Parts: sequence; C-alpha cells; structure tokens
Amino acid sequence: IAQKCKHLLLLTATPHSGYTDSYCSILEMLGKKLVLGTGANNKPNFELGKNHVCQRTRKDIKAWFESANREFPFPEREPQEKTEVGVDLHKNYRTVLNKLDELLDAIQAKAKEVHRENAAEWFRLHLHRRALSSPEALRISITNRIKKLEAPFEVAENENDEQLSKFVVDESTGDREAEGELVIQADESLLNIGFSRDVERDGWIKLLLDLENIGAERDAKLQALCQSVIPELFEIAEKQPQTPARVIVFTSYKDTLGYYEKHLKESLRCLVVTLDGSLSEAERTRRFNEFSESRKAVLIATDVISEGVNLQSASCMIV
Repeated sequence: IAQKCKHLLLLTATPHSGYTDSYCSILEMLGKKLVLGTGANNKPNFELGKNHVCQRTRKDIKAWFESANREFPFPEREPQEKTEVGVDLHKNYRTVLNKLDELLDAIQAKAKEVHRENAAEWFRLHLHRRALSSPEALRISITNRIKKLEAPFEVAENENDEQLSKFVVDESTGDREAEGELVIQADESLLNIGFSRDVERDGWIKLLLDLENIGAERDAKLQALCQSVIPELFEIAEKQPQTPARVIVFTSYKDTLGYYEKHLKESLRCLVVTLDGSLSEAERTRRFNEFSESRKAVLIATDVISEGVNLQSASCMIV
C-alpha cells in the first residue's frame, strides 16, 4: 500500500521499540533513501530523515493550543507523592542469588574459552530478570535447565556465538507460549562448552533445593503487594465514592502471573483476574470486561494488554 500511495502519514505513540531494523522498516515505507545499508547492517539516514519524521510531545501540543488562544483540553497529571516502593529481598533469597552468580561465573569462564561469552552474558541477564520477577519464575527456569542438561544435545561446530545467542533470550513474556509450557529457552550452546554437565546439573539441583525454602512468606515483593501496596491503593480509591478500586499488576512472565494469582486470591478479598497471550481474543475481552465492571478487583497481566487496550477503567497500575 505504501508503494502505491501518493501521500503516507504514519502515526504512533511508540515509533522506536529499541530495534534499529524495525525502525528502518517503517522509514523505508516513506522512502528507500531514508535507510542506509541492508539487513542487519542497516541504519537510518538521519540527515534525510529529519525532514520526514517529527515528534510532538505533550509540551508541544500545549504550546500550540496556547498560541491559538484555545483551552488545553487534556487534564494535568496528578502524580502521587509515593510512586515507587522499595523492597529489600529476604536474606535467604539473597543467599540463593549469590549462589546463582557463583554458578554463572563458572559457566561464563568456560564459555569465554570457546568464545561464547556473549551467550553466557545473555543467559545470566535472563536468569537475573527471572529471579527478580519471582522465586517461582527462577525455580521453573532452573528446572528447565536441569532437563536440558539431562537430555542429549549436540551443537554444530560451525555455529558461532552470534547465532547461538538467540537461544538465550526468552522469546516470550508468557504471551507466545502454549499453556503449561516452560517459558525459558536456555542457551543450548552453553551445553557444549567443555563444562561438565554433571557438575553443572548438581549446581542447579542444589539451587533448586535452596529455593524450596523461599516460600511466599519470604518473597518480599509478593508480601509488599499483598500486605501494603494493593491494600493502600484500595483504601485511597474507597475514600472517593466515584472512584472504583481497580488495580492492574503487570508482570513480564506468565509463571509469575500464575504465582501472583494464587497468592493474591488467598490474601485479598476481591476479584482477581488474569490475562496472558494464551487466551483467545474472546476470552481476553470477557475477562477484561469482568475487571472493568467490578467495583473492587485486581488484574494481573503480561504485556498482552500493553497495546491497543483502553486501561482507563483502572484506578492504578503497578509495574
């Protein structure tokens, strides 16, 4: 369509997702000369692009209305005095994370010898994200890693670090997987770096045993949500009769979503609804409507509702 149009106007709130190739694919719709290079080596032609791309912030729009002597139609933001909540991890969980780093250090040292340190670094980052999401997400990641170590797998000798690193990143935030599937896609390249599988497996098994002592009562973030953050938000909303007490909790991983759902239902006397990418469009709509029509509810969701969903019915969001 872009090639057949005489004029093309593209509007978006998020033009750049952080990936240059995606941004370049949009620019190319406006003109082939706006992108330099091809494939993975492409980049925007900033000199030409400045005549085709413009950004308007809230400040710019407000200035435009003022210059036209018109009333600014959008309400001013009213930030809460307390927008961030600090949580100290339980000392037992910190011990687990220290042991996790010790094992990852050993893996990374071996990976460096075979020039796969980038894959090892991505693997570390992925597990850190999972660990900070919830102990449950880390437990499932470790369980999956043990299964991979116990299964036969061979990596072709001509595979390079850049090609293999794609296995490290969890392709999904819980939204591209079938129900019940483990989310982590551990890096297969790290199974063939000369590090003893038995030694590594024993290390993960010990960590798994340590995680058994990290129940919900020792999950500081979960306890903060259940005992203070969400109850306080409910209390604020309930003081204003016209404001429903509806809170959205975002999480990156579906494993954490299920974990939160179980414990929030046990702790909070309200409706708890979940949304993730495994649900059909009809079921997502039904659940979201159930949340939007409730007087007091919590919606736990992955990024499946981060785009194209009107979240104005919520009184607050926790990310």
